[in-house]
Amino acid sequence: MPKHNPATGPNRATRTIAQAITWLDKGFSRVYGAGANPLYHTGPLAIWMLLVAVITGVYLVFFYELSHPFESVAWLQSQPVWGRWIRALHRYSSDGAVVLTTLHVIRMFVQGRRWGPRMMAWLSGGLLLAALLLVGWTGFVMVWDGQGQLIAVAGARLLDSLPLFTEPVGRGFVKPELIGPSFFFINLFLHLALPLAMTGLLWWHTIRLSRPGWFPPRLLMWWSLGALTLLSVAAPPGLAGKADLLGVPSPGEVDLFYNFWLLAGAVVSPGWQMALWVGLWLALMAVPWLSRPWPAARRPESWVDQRHCDGCLQCYLDCPYNAIRMVPPPSEGVGQSPGRQKDHDVAWVETRLCVSCGICSASCSPMVIGPPGRTGRDQWHQAAALAKKAASLDHRPAIAVILCANALSPGERAALTGPDRLGWQVDCSGEIHPQTVAYLLAHGLDGVLVAACPPAGCQNREGSRYLEERLSGRRDPGQKAKVDPLRVDLQWAESGDLPRLKAAMAGFETRLRELESPSKPKRGHP
Repeated sequence: MPKHNPATGPNRATRTIAQAITWLDKGFSRVYGAGANPLYHTGPLAIWMLLVAVITGVYLVFFYELSHPFESVAWLQSQPVWGRWIRALHRYSSDGAVVLTTLHVIRMFVQGRRWGPRMMAWLSGGLLLAALLLVGWTGFVMVWDGQGQLIAVAGARLLDSLPLFTEPVGRGFVKPELIGPSFFFINLFLHLALPLAMTGLLWWHTIRLSRPGWFPPRLLMWWSLGALTLLSVAAPPGLAGKADLLGVPSPGEVDLFYNFWLLAGAVVSPGWQMALWVGLWLALMAVPWLSRPWPAARRPESWVDQRHCDGCLQCYLDCPYNAIRMVPPPSEGVGQSPGRQKDHDVAWVETRLCVSCGICSASCSPMVIGPPGRTGRDQWHQAAALAKKAASLDHRPAIAVILCANALSPGERAALTGPDRLGWQVDCSGEIHPQTVAYLLAHGLDGVLVAACPPAGCQNREGSRYLEERLSGRRDPGQKAKVDPLRVDLQWAESGDLPRLKAAMAGFETRLRELESPSKPKRGHP
């Protein structure tokens, strides 16, 4: 997998997948709304599905008998009220966890969240996926029907292709009497122990997030649970015949979400099949190294001018990735003027954790923190340049259009700007300093329209939500900015929203024209 070249950007395959995800995001947002779009919550939904599977599994294990595995499961299957649909919910929630985990992996890959500070999350995610599949396989073997027999025999052949055992594992499946309670106890132990290990992996997976969201919004939780429950009652999966080591197994309906690998056994030898699956998993784990961008294409990490830090803690509180710490100020003579030693802690950026989201740029009242070229002071200079352009415009109202690079395509961003609509692109809407917006409104601009990702779909987790809270004065330093809400229009945008945004722009222009003259900004550049 080639590295991304800064001159060409992502390769064609990545762009195609990204376009497909964007199209799906748009469709699901129309149905569920951007806040409850399940594609924006694939990771938390996968954890929720796992929790449902664990709860139903704890109930089912009380009825499981090691000496009569198939008979105990068949008895549960025959109970329509307290058995069949609960087993079905256990099965469907497990399948849902695999689907959502796969979607989550694809989404993180396309969005570039796989290297640098996010490498740990990617590697732990690969281990979680392997553990999830192993848990599923042990569960199917525990049923000991035709599908369970196929999995056990095929898995033994795969293990025998490795030079690990002195005696072939497959010999254990030659005679029925060799398969006893101890075999099913091992599978039951793994089926119960692995989810506990996955809890530790989930902690590792989210350890670098300041406020990890382990579960989706409550509405999405209950809707997904209700939908799976209805499916479990209406169409519970069947149960194949009992495993028969002396005959040809009848697998019935094979669950391809977990047992897709059985299809390769018909055309590939066990040795090559093992090499294929191990190779694919190793390639997945190597993605952070194989697909990282060239150094010239990487955005620099944030930095802080500690000489002017006032120790307000806002950047420390806002950072979504635990990359900012408060430390004692440098000693006198090290970045300090004589006699001006600070009596409070100052911010410090741990660059190995910084993803260059720029959210801290908008957290700082003195504007002394952020990625190079994107701090609040840099924004101030860009705003001054826009205000100078606005002073020469004859057409009113003059509007500054601030566009998040992740919200719209380049063509859509270009279509929203023009001679009387001064465009300004930012890497993330969360880096927009509210004082910058206030400056634009006070020096030559009639209004500011911001097109940002929906809060649930922000690639930097909390950037869009922080922007809204700052512009409304509910989050510092927005309380000091005094932004006129009538002259600011914040639009949640996704690729394909250009017609709606054009209509919103027209309505915003009409609103600005109708404002009373005292509230209009002074024209000209200071």
